[in-house]
Amino acid sequence: MIKHLRGRAQYVFWNISLGPRSERIVSMNEIFKTIIFQALQHSGQLFTDFAEQLNLSELQSSHTDREWVDLICLLFMKLPEVSIVLETEDLHKMYRHDRDWIERFLNQ
Repeated sequence: MIKHLRGRAQYVFWNISLGPRSERIVSMNEIFKTIIFQALQHSGQLFTDFAEQLNLSELQSSHTDREWVDLICLLFMKLPEVSIVLETEDLHKMYRHDRDWIERFLNQ
């Protein structure tokens, strides 16, 4: 899927599960950080454009899901075309006892 999208879009960011046997637990927060990191890796100019908002110590601090989504949206406004691939198996493991997680995730 990622290879196919790379041929069509200039930027493709992703988070792929390590598989059903993985003990790794991934939160929505970690996925947001992964997407932001990939965006900054692909376009160093983004870091320059948003140096004030992207203070590295601030990125390491605690934020709400909404704050992470706002930052992602801010970064993506500067990119011509973006595709995101999220495999949700890890999220399901993390939030399987929280009946509302999928709704929160989709509403971000």
